[in-house]
Amino acid sequence: MGGQAPDKMTILRRDGSVLTRGPVADDPVVVSDAARLLMAATSGTTRLHSPVDGAERILAWRTLEPSGLIIRVGLDVERRLGAIASQLDLVRTARVRVLALVVIVSFTAILAVRWRRRVLGSEARAEAARDRETLFRRMAEGLPDLIRVLDRFGIVIYANPSARAVLGVAPESLIGQTTGLFVHPDDKSDVALKDVLHQPIGHHARSEVRVIRPDGQIAWIQTDLRVIGDCDDTTAPQHIVTASRDVTRAREAELELRRAKEQLDTLLVLTLGALFRTRIYNDGELRIIFISDSIERIMGYTPAEVMDPKMLRALLDPAFLEETALHRRRLETEGASTVRYRARHRDGRWRWLEVSSQRTDDFGPNTYAGYVRDITRDRDRDVQLAQVGKLAMLGEMVTGMAHELNQPVAGISMLAENALAIIDAGVEAGMDDNASLRGKLDHIVEQATRMGVLIDHMRVFGRKQEGAPVEFSAVDAIEGALSILRSRLDRVGIVTDCRYAADLPSLTGYLVLLEQVVINVVGNAADAIEAQSPGLAPDRRGIEIEVSRTGPIVSIAIADHAGGVDEQVLLRMFEPFFTTKPVGRGTGLGLSISYGIIEDMGGRITAANHGDGTLVRIELTGIAPGLSA
Repeated sequence: MGGQAPDKMTILRRDGSVLTRGPVADDPVVVSDAARLLMAATSGTTRLHSPVDGAERILAWRTLEPSGLIIRVGLDVERRLGAIASQLDLVRTARVRVLALVVIVSFTAILAVRWRRRVLGSEARAEAARDRETLFRRMAEGLPDLIRVLDRFGIVIYANPSARAVLGVAPESLIGQTTGLFVHPDDKSDVALKDVLHQPIGHHARSEVRVIRPDGQIAWIQTDLRVIGDCDDTTAPQHIVTASRDVTRAREAELELRRAKEQLDTLLVLTLGALFRTRIYNDGELRIIFISDSIERIMGYTPAEVMDPKMLRALLDPAFLEETALHRRRLETEGASTVRYRARHRDGRWRWLEVSSQRTDDFGPNTYAGYVRDITRDRDRDVQLAQVGKLAMLGEMVTGMAHELNQPVAGISMLAENALAIIDAGVEAGMDDNASLRGKLDHIVEQATRMGVLIDHMRVFGRKQEGAPVEFSAVDAIEGALSILRSRLDRVGIVTDCRYAADLPSLTGYLVLLEQVVINVVGNAADAIEAQSPGLAPDRRGIEIEVSRTGPIVSIAIADHAGGVDEQVLLRMFEPFFTTKPVGRGTGLGLSISYGIIEDMGGRITAANHGDGTLVRIELTGIAPGLSA
């Protein structure tokens, strides 16, 4: 129970009553409510100010079982601290010294660690640099390009083995040299190195120059240069790495391509043609996306002007709008099409153009490539040639026409004489035979009408064909041709058997020109039959004409039974000026002209031996109902 003031020791019951305390007996016994709450626990410690004297004490207590007495000790904080103040000062001083020592040792350790790290980093960088250089050399030695490393002054300090393939020299011979050692004198000004020597790290340049190899050969070398160095240390020496490759073959290919383009341009000039690409866009419009410069020689307008859709529509002859619409539909359904139409030149004159297009996937979806060609001269020549052919054909038919016209003329003359005789006889007899006279006069009108129809058809047939294509029936063309040939066929006893399929589609083109084709083919068949007379049996003296339909294709088959022709003749049948007829009986142009006419209409004409004669077949594409609107 010892202790010194102001320390306190007290023994209490659980209800807080004090049994004894010390060492100050005159102090009142006070047990605060807070103390009672604290001592509810079996044991514990706390720090508080006494409610009696206000001193700060450290309070500790413990309950003694089973008596239930509580021993409480209060140690005065101020007195205790005063007692150990000197010891604390010594401890503080020692702690400061130790702390200072720790700081010094720690700082020294940090410096040592940093120095060690710097040494290790330098060694690591050096090792990494050696590894990079080793890796660089290994990679460079396996590359086909000539790899050179230059110092900051442009002197070669490394070259890989590809120096032998690119420059024709050993790599060690390049060490200490500049990169321009083998450059052609005319190309030294194009060397990119002069622009790189003072550039920052990462700068890139490219040059393409000629070099003269030690064996005297000249090659084109393309070189890429890049400045390299340590980006973290701008004071480190910079280097230049170059990669050179032989591009002689590429240059030659480029030159060959340029020559080919020039030849193509020359060819386009000679053929008066232009290349173009078109595309059908989502809005459905077909637009030109490229056209070669030669279009200006054809139409007098620049490519930019022709590529304007409004300009192109303004130049087109309105009579050919349906033709161009059909061309568009064939492109979309069949992938290829050719059309011929007229367009207005800048000088105001019409030009005939042939446009051929084909779908291509090389330039994107819905894209078409093709050419446009000026066929004005060819068209004029073909028209003139066809006209000559028609006139020649008319000349051959003059005799038949004379006979054809002579019959109605003779009939008219005889009927007129009879009418006069009837009139004279009636006058003499005092009688008027009006009924007989009317019949004679009606027969005269009939014969005159027959002559007029025949002459009018001959005039239309002989007229030069111009204007836009029109719709017509194949049957009308055949009937018109036979009306012209009728007298000739009747004269030699040739019978025609015509069979026409129902619901034949219309054709687009020129009725008279198809008549000309039919006249040529039927006329040749008649010549073959006449050449076999009189030994040819009566049942073989006929010509069969059949018009049939397979989908949109209209087929006209013309067959005879005159024994056919030699196979070698079949191969040359449509050649210009080729004929098997005697001199003075044929020009050799009829079937050649017919071939051109059918080809212009987008069809084909073929000939073959068939049974006991020859079969000529003409195939043309008809217009489906509704498409012509």
